Amino acid sequence: MAKQERRKQWEPTPKELELLKEYAKCGVSQTQIAAAHGISVDTLSRRCGDILSAARASGVKEIGGALYRNAIKGNVTAQIF
Repeated sequence: MAKQERRKQWEPTPKELELLKEYAKCGVSQTQIAAAHGISVDTLSRRCGDILSAARASGVKEIGGALYRNAIKGNVTAQIF
């Protein structure tokens, strides 16, 4: 019997990891990120789940902070949002 070849496990390069963080920070879902990189959501979650969650939280914090600062300055659109 022939041995089955094991598929090489995906591990992001430092450059890919920075790109993945930027995607998450901008609000791109893990499903969309995984599809764009040709990997499963499970693989992405296993390898980078915590990092992507932290990046997404950082993006939300930045946007929230910017909205708050603009609302305080009197920006009505920011106050409504």
